[in-house]
Amino acid sequence: MLGTTYGGNGTTNFALPELRGRTPLHFGALPLGQRAGAENHTLVAAEMPAHTHPVNASAAAATAVGPAGAVWAQPPGLAVYAPSGGGTMAAAALTSAGSSQPHSNVQPFLALNFCIALQGIFPSPS
Repeated sequence: MLGTTYGGNGTTNFALPELRGRTPLHFGALPLGQRAGAENHTLVAAEMPAHTHPVNASAAAATAVGPAGAVWAQPPGLAVYAPSGGGTMAAAALTSAGSSQPHSNVQPFLALNFCIALQGIFPSPS
C-alpha cells in the first residue's frame, strides 16, 4: 500500500514514487520510501588506493637543460638532467599517498514495493 509514503492525503488520493534519476530497489531490509545513493562522488585522498610515486634519477653529471627523454641528475651549472637513469631514489625519499579507505559508491535509488493496485479489493495493511 502506498498510503502517504510518496505524498497524498491518505484517504482520497495518493502519489506515485518519484523515480527520475533513481533506480527502483525492493524495500527488503530498507524502509519503504528510503532514498539514498548519489549521482556523483568525488574521491578524497583517503579513499585512493595506497601507492607511491617512484622517481628515477642519475648520479651522473647533468648534460641537458630540458626534461624530455632525461632524468634528474647532479647539476653542474644550469643543466639539471642526464640522458639515462642511474638508479631509483630511496623509498624513504617519497612517502605513500592514499590510504585505501572504503567509500560508498551506490547509485541513486528509491526503496519501494513493486506491487501497486489501482482497482479491486482494498488490501489489509498487515
